[in-house]
Amino acid sequence: MIHDTPCRTQGRPRCEETTKAILAATRKLFERSNLRDMTIEAIAREAGVGKATIYRWWKTKNELVLDACFEDLQPRLDYGTTGSPACIIAEQVKRVVEAYRGPSGRMVAQLLAEAQYDPAVSRSFTEAYLSRRCCTLHTLLAQCGITCEAEQDAVAEQIYSPIFFRLIMGNAPLDEAFAKSVQTFVIQRLNAVQPARAPGC
Repeated sequence: MIHDTPCRTQGRPRCEETTKAILAATRKLFERSNLRDMTIEAIAREAGVGKATIYRWWKTKNELVLDACFEDLQPRLDYGTTGSPACIIAEQVKRVVEAYRGPSGRMVAQLLAEAQYDPAVSRSFTEAYLSRRCCTLHTLLAQCGITCEAEQDAVAEQIYSPIFFRLIMGNAPLDEAFAKSVQTFVIQRLNAVQPARAPGC
């Protein structure tokens, strides 16, 4: 499971093998269905477990889908550790765009839509993804010379908003050309702050 918070764990401790089977079954069913049509019953049947097992470890279907989604995405969405801060941020843009092209990206889009009506999904998405990566991004931006927290937040939104807009709206592809255009914006934005500390890639 991707969260560190213990509040969801109920009853007996989780079996890692069973947990992975449930998360894999969730992703498999999603590939041929959608969030609204998926049921806990179908997931349990696909995973070979009882519904009670799933409900013991996840309170809602949305929470289960969120965990299934980020078990797949998490390794691909972490920031790199080599290169200049500007280059690390630019590379992260490419990683995010590539990761969101597939089925897990479609899961994220539908979860974000559900988050408008389900505060628990919004809170979990923020804790599991946004907070951790925004903290890393703020550190990198500070190394580029952007130390004001409000400005760091603004730059973060300028970087990620175009990606999430395309992901949710589906009005244009998350392709390599798009990733490069966002990367170019990132480098130009950071170079404009302090070129000596934020060299282009």
